[in-house]
Amino acid sequence: MDALALTLNRRGRKATYRVEVANPIEKILEVAKKEDVSLIAMSAQGAKAMKEHHIGSTAYDVANNSDRPVLILRPSKMAMG
Repeated sequence: MDALALTLNRRGRKATYRVEVANPIEKILEVAKKEDVSLIAMSAQGAKAMKEHHIGSTAYDVANNSDRPVLILRPSKMAMG
């Protein structure tokens, strides 16, 4: 995460990340609002969801409850091995 944030910051994009212990959906939406983020980017998550080309329940719930754009990223086939 450090390397990704550093790369994005070097390219002129403000990128930060957080590690929290909480209800993930509530925490993601809370932090997004508090930090006034312009975009929530997250992984599709869950091996089963990725194999079936679906998104996981957390990504689904964040996207459906957010008042700002959500970008859901799927790993490439090469990255999945």
